[in-house]
Amino acid sequence: HHHQRRKSEGNKKMSFGYQVSASGGDDTAALQAAINSVRTDNGGRILLENKEYHVSSLDCTALSGLEIYGMPNTRISPDYMTTAGKVFNFAGSSNWAIRNLEIFASGERPAGIAWPTHAVYAQDLDKIVLDRVRTPGKWTMAGVSIVGVHSISLRDCQLSNFDESAAALAISSLTGRNSSDFYSSNCEYHAASGVPYTIKLNNCDHLVFIGGICDNSANAHILSQGAVAHVSLETVKFYSELTHPSGAVLLCNSGDTISFLRVCNPTRDSIPLITAGGGIDSTTLRIETP
Repeated sequence: HHHQRRKSEGNKKMSFGYQVSASGGDDTAALQAAINSVRTDNGGRILLENKEYHVSSLDCTALSGLEIYGMPNTRISPDYMTTAGKVFNFAGSSNWAIRNLEIFASGERPAGIAWPTHAVYAQDLDKIVLDRVRTPGKWTMAGVSIVGVHSISLRDCQLSNFDESAAALAISSLTGRNSSDFYSSNCEYHAASGVPYTIKLNNCDHLVFIGGICDNSANAHILSQGAVAHVSLETVKFYSELTHPSGAVLLCNSGDTISFLRVCNPTRDSIPLITAGGGIDSTTLRIETP
């Protein structure tokens, strides 16, 4: 009975939003109830404590206007995920934001607990914000995946993927596909040696990366696939832990195209800035160094 009472108190509606308490146990139901309430309300805030929340996966699909606010040490851990999936699934949702939150998947998974595929998955519709979001851990597909979204803002994030166990699956720390108007300000993108690409872009246009760090120890920092256009990389620092004679900051294979690429004042180690040949449109390429 005490456990039940605690659960019911875990989700309180306040004048400024829904406040969800961390129970120390499985917090999925309390968090999901708050998300469902915001869906019904057509928007609202969820406020989290400066603690760790343990979940399976959270259904944030088909909603609008959700804002999740954490604190500097708020952490979401998918410790109760029994079937591989997304920690936050925002398919079909628009005008949402996650602020000040760490989503952590530890490298050790107890028996019966699955590896998560994504920390955050966004698909379709528009206007999403990730602000001070951190994704340390192992994700079998991508730390953050953005598919078919218009208007994306990433600010002061640290998006990582440290899954070295399944290189064929562990694609990136950030994947963008069929998306446009992407703005990254002062974000860090990290990938472990088993992750082929730190950032993977497929059929995207109008992307701006300002400041921040992109580090990588596999094939390329950024893989461009399909038709990618209007990409600006401004004062981004690129690092590699290992030496890759075939690697590059940006890789675009023949058969794919990237046009209107602008690279301004990059910091990088010995790897080449772009691969020779391939699909980079040299007529619209601009490399600006001081």
